[in-house]
Amino acid sequence: TRKELAAIVSGLNGTFSSGVTRDTAYLIVGSAGNDCWAFSCYGRKVEQAIKLRKIGFPVVIVHENDFWDAVEDSQAGI
Repeated sequence: TRKELAAIVSGLNGTFSSGVTRDTAYLIVGSAGNDCWAFSCYGRKVEQAIKLRKIGFPVVIVHENDFWDAVEDSQAGI
């Protein structure tokens, strides 16, 4: 759940936010996706992240599976 994800991010000394701002470093995109994706639209948060990247903010868009792999690696000390 989003609440569990927030706890994991906080436990890794990150800051969880439900929105995308100029302070966003990573946007985690869930595997369930968004119904809009079927129509080549990525949803407002992804659109905002892309807009910020275009004006110079280094927002990284990460798929949920890659996030979980990184969490697992960090817990294994890799």
